[in-house]
Amino acid sequence: MTTTADLVLHQPDWQKDAVCKDADPELFFPEPKSGHAAKALRICRNCPVKLDCGIWAIDTDQPAGVWGGMTANQRKRKTHELERLMAARRAA
Repeated sequence: MTTTADLVLHQPDWQKDAVCKDADPELFFPEPKSGHAAKALRICRNCPVKLDCGIWAIDTDQPAGVWGGMTANQRKRKTHELERLMAARRAA
């Protein structure tokens, strides 16, 4: 798992272009099931690096927060969906 220190020391290049770079980080880590992720998701909506951010979050197995316009649960579902598609492709 990636730690906060890793994030600070090894910041991906795409982050400099992120719409959220100057936003309050607390917005992107709401309490689970609080319904407060909506504001972060709105910020992500038109971000030019949303795809890069989402891929990075999945690749680094980020357990919490809004990344790439997805909550942790949404990323989990996408990951499972991709794994099923890849398994079906290999089986074909």
